Order: sequence, then structure tokens, then C-alpha cells
Amino acid sequence: MIRGFYVGGRSAAEYQKAMDVTANNLSNVNTNGYKSSRLSFRDILYKRVRMPDDYEQNRGRYDRNVATNRSFRGEGSPNPYIQEEYNYFNGEDAIIDEQEYPGASEYFIENKLRIGGGLRVIESAINMSQGSFENTGDMLNALITGDGFFCIEGLDGESYYYTRNGAFRISAEVDGNYIVTAAGEYVMSRDFDRIVIPEEADFPYIAMEGDENADDINALYVGVFMCNNIYGLHLTGGNKFTVTEISGEMESIGRDRTDVKAGYLEMSNVDVAVEMSRVIQFQRAFQANLTLVRTADEIEAYTNQLRQ
Repeated sequence: MIRGFYVGGRSAAEYQKAMDVTANNLSNVNTNGYKSSRLSFRDILYKRVRMPDDYEQNRGRYDRNVATNRSFRGEGSPNPYIQEEYNYFNGEDAIIDEQEYPGASEYFIENKLRIGGGLRVIESAINMSQGSFENTGDMLNALITGDGFFCIEGLDGESYYYTRNGAFRISAEVDGNYIVTAAGEYVMSRDFDRIVIPEEADFPYIAMEGDENADDINALYVGVFMCNNIYGLHLTGGNKFTVTEISGEMESIGRDRTDVKAGYLEMSNVDVAVEMSRVIQFQRAFQANLTLVRTADEIEAYTNQLRQ
């Protein structure tokens, strides 16, 4: 029953990862511009084994191979009579001659025990669908109504990250005022420059280049950027994305693909009802695998008592 420990323990650990991702989604349900994640699973390879005395009781069907006329795959190793090989040489709808090979067709549905190896996480996919809108009335809040991300300069002054969170602020510095995030990071223009607020501006608001009132001194033009594959972006935490080789480099896009609306924010795209149903699903799967581990442990303990 050692296999029961491995299968149950491995699967429980993978479901624990899924619960962690779901919990993170629920905790960010009120985070502006947050994109939910979901894990995908895949079964680990199954091991196909024969039942006790299978070869001894079905030796004729093992040794006969209609497709290739060979008795063994290797020295001393029986060559199973495989339906797929028979179909390959005789057509997809071939029917085995029961008179020439009595009982052969029944053999393919008997003594075919498969032992699973559990499951594993193969992907953490990000849902990039747009969240709902919220009217804040704050003209320093910005909503991207189409494709794209805002570009933010990191605190190190050298790196950049991208986000859909448009809750911006005005910094107060000696050399001027800039548009920044709540953490004090600078928001970039389409040319990757910091956005300076003119001293003459009395009612600044976020805008995108191409607006009709392009000469308005109060308009603060932010850049909107897009890559070839948004699902290749790397989520670094804190609702921040960075480019990878899979995503490709970010490039500024125009009004033909997107727009920026001041006074609004994009909310999280987390569906609470869906996430709660996943919590129940993963919890039950987690408990079932722990039950498997506990049962395997009890059988091992009982077996050890019989040996004494």
C-alpha cells in the first residue's frame, strides 16, 4: 500500500495549491484591475498491470499475434495480443475472427487493470477578461476600456511593470509634481517618460493622446501598452505584470485599439460564486486524498500486526 501514500499525498498537495490560488482570488475581489487565476490539472501516467495468473490462464492469446506473427517482444517476455495492432493492419473497423481465435475479443475487456499515479498541476492560467467599471468621480483615476496596460516605473528607477490598476495620485516633489501610484511609483507616458503636472494646471485629469482637447493644459496623457501574447506575461504579485520571452515586448498602442476614461476604475474580474464552488470542490478532493492516505496507513498497520 505504499502506492496509496504516494498517490494520496501527491494529489492532496496539488489540491492544496489550487485552494491557495482560489483563496488569493477571493482575497483580491476588491482589488482594482485584479485578474483572477486558475490551475489546470492532468493525470499522472497510469500503470497497466495484469491480474494474477493472467498469462498462465491466457497463454494462447498472449502468444498469438495476428498482426505481426511474432510470439514475443523479447526473449522470455510474452507479447500481448493487442487490438490496436490488429486494427492497424486490418482496418479501423476490423472484427477478430472468433472461430479462428476463440475468446480473443473478450480478452480486451478483461484483466486490464490500470493503476493511477494521482495528478499534478500543469498550468496556472490568468483570466484576462475585463472587470466591471466603477464611477469614482476622481479625475486622476483612469480606466482602460479596451486592450492594454499602464506602464509603471519601479522603485529602483530602472525596471518597468504593467498593470490595469488606474488609481493614480499626485506626488509633491522639489523638482515638480508627477502622476504616481499609491506606492509612489511613476506612471509612464507613451514614450516611457514620467508625466509632469504643469504648474498652470488647476483641474488635472487623466487622458490619452488623440483626444479632441489635446491642447488642454489640464490633460495628463498616460501611455497604454500591449504585447503580442498577454497570457505570456509574468505575474510578480501586487497586481503587477512583467514581460517575458513568451509575451514579447510591450509597445504603445493608439486610440484604434483602446481608450482611457477618467473618473472610472476597473474592478476585479473575480466571480465570487464561481470561486466559492471551487473551494468546495477542492476541499472535498483534498479530504478524499487524505482519506486514501489514512486508509493506506491503516492497512499497513494491520499487515504489520499479522507478521508478528
